[in-house]
Amino acid sequence: MFNKALILPVSTQDVDLYWSFVSQYIESALEHTDGEISLKDIRSDIANQNRQLWVIKYQGEYIAAVITRVFTHNEGLKIGEITFAGGKDHDLWDHFADVVGEWFKNQNCKFIDIVGRPGWQRLYKKRGFKPKYLILRKSL
Repeated sequence: MFNKALILPVSTQDVDLYWSFVSQYIESALEHTDGEISLKDIRSDIANQNRQLWVIKYQGEYIAAVITRVFTHNEGLKIGEITFAGGKDHDLWDHFADVVGEWFKNQNCKFIDIVGRPGWQRLYKKRGFKPKYLILRKSL
């Protein structure tokens, strides 16, 4: 049997019920940033409905968490962004972009972006994602 994890959006009022289970996964994703955002900031953005928390559950265990947001450009163009993801057993939730893509469509987004490490490119190429921009960074 082909098993995949459940991907569930978490309502703003229910975030505290999941946070102790999933914050470790978001924290692991933050280890790959330069400190431009903290776990506390992400939690605040979720509470203010500026970001969306998704939990990934498999056989009764929370195995991953993902943070998304809808970004509206000045011209009104909406883009759905997958901004932070952490967890284990990615092969069980590699369909995440498909699920959240439908959610983004319902939010009137025209595009979906994955903002993350280069490894995501390899994982999501088979799902139709292509590199569009490259972000280069140097510490001063």
